[in-house]
Amino acid sequence: MGVSKLTVISSYLPSFFRIITSSRLAMNGVLALSAYQVASVTHCQHARRKEYQYQMLAIQDLRKCLANFSPEHADGALVASMSLLWLCEDMSSRSQISEGITAILQTCHRLGHRSELYLRLAEAWQPASDRCASPIPDFVGPLLLQDLIIEMYRFQALLRDQEPEDDTWRKLRLLIALAQDLAKLDPSTPAEKQFERVRLLRDYKLWLPLNDLLSGRNLSNTLMVNAYLYTLALYAQQHTSQAYMIDSTIDMQDLLEETMRQVNPIDANMTNTVPSTLKIEKVTLDDIKTLTEVWFAAFTDPEIRRIWPDTPAVREWWTEANRHDLVHKPFQHYIKVVDSETQDAKGQPRIAAFAKWDTAMPQQRGRRYPPWTKDQPGKICDEFIAKEEQERLRVMGDEKHYYLDTLATHPDYQRRGAGSLLMRWGCNLADRNGVAAYVDASKSGAALYERFGFKDKSLPGAGDVASMARPRGSIPEN
Repeated sequence: MGVSKLTVISSYLPSFFRIITSSRLAMNGVLALSAYQVASVTHCQHARRKEYQYQMLAIQDLRKCLANFSPEHADGALVASMSLLWLCEDMSSRSQISEGITAILQTCHRLGHRSELYLRLAEAWQPASDRCASPIPDFVGPLLLQDLIIEMYRFQALLRDQEPEDDTWRKLRLLIALAQDLAKLDPSTPAEKQFERVRLLRDYKLWLPLNDLLSGRNLSNTLMVNAYLYTLALYAQQHTSQAYMIDSTIDMQDLLEETMRQVNPIDANMTNTVPSTLKIEKVTLDDIKTLTEVWFAAFTDPEIRRIWPDTPAVREWWTEANRHDLVHKPFQHYIKVVDSETQDAKGQPRIAAFAKWDTAMPQQRGRRYPPWTKDQPGKICDEFIAKEEQERLRVMGDEKHYYLDTLATHPDYQRRGAGSLLMRWGCNLADRNGVAAYVDASKSGAALYERFGFKDKSLPGAGDVASMARPRGSIPEN
């Protein structure tokens, strides 16, 4: 797979972009990476298909290139190979591609090719023969594995408060379960059971921070989960009779050490939970205009903006709608999260996020919104809201429940725990009163609600909105 420096790709991407202008092979590799990033963020099946198509094109072009290799094709072949390496989902395939990259680098050396990309990769790349000769240090013992499991649980709690991306949260949960299985193995464990557990580890995806690097998400969290994976692989290599299943051409120790060096300087406050400066308070009438500003900053999706375009009329519509409900609907609770150390233009603590929890059933609430403005497509708006109301009725029926009407977090405060504070407030209220809860969530934001006990009840093909219900007495995941 190459040494671990190559798993942190931020420094290599600029070189890729310079090469793709003159190499179709490199372009297909980078397009596959881009499609992967889009699919990871949006869960769009079209992007997933494009990722596969560009991977296949890159593989086909790479085969043709290697069959008649020449120096002018070297950089394109390296870019395509590295792209395919980062998109691989198991250690075995990654090892095969790494052997191909080693061969390309050796050929470049013989031919005297000395491009900037070649020199950088050649300096970082370690031949497989050298890696195989390196002894595996015995530092991950059974007792330390138990400590690792405890640490992963603590990190899981940290991720819950930081509102991580969906994949990071789920990957860590799967790793914890795998670590608990590995902890049960000992020399007396039948070989077939050891084989089953180690096979899971071997086939585990070696997740790389590609998505975080391209989309600006939390790189520290992704790298930390990677570090846990590498530590478990080291444990399996040292303490199971099926160690041969873990690819010995991967310098797991070096991979772990380099990953940790990348984690430490990225986020010195990584061990913090919700910042102490964030406080939850009730919304006042003086806050109403600011809520509108936070809402438009938080929701920029084209489909949402189609219904609520950012015009002066629609902003005024939102302000007056919230003002009316705050004054005339006491069963609707407006809650805000403020940053006590940052002031707004009025000299007040800045509003980081807000939520609207509706404790009434639809019949008591009445019409959800006032009449639309001329700037809004009335028919489309009516159909959108009617669909949400129908889904709520389908999922919840006549069961008493609280409805999370709105949750908006300003981009400056996303993934800092503000949304979790608002969720915890409403879920605690529902639990105290022994009622269920419901929310219309975006698919991309569903992870936050899942951590508080919500389950996706959407019908197949329902689109990008998830109909999520939380049963009475649900306990948020730790």
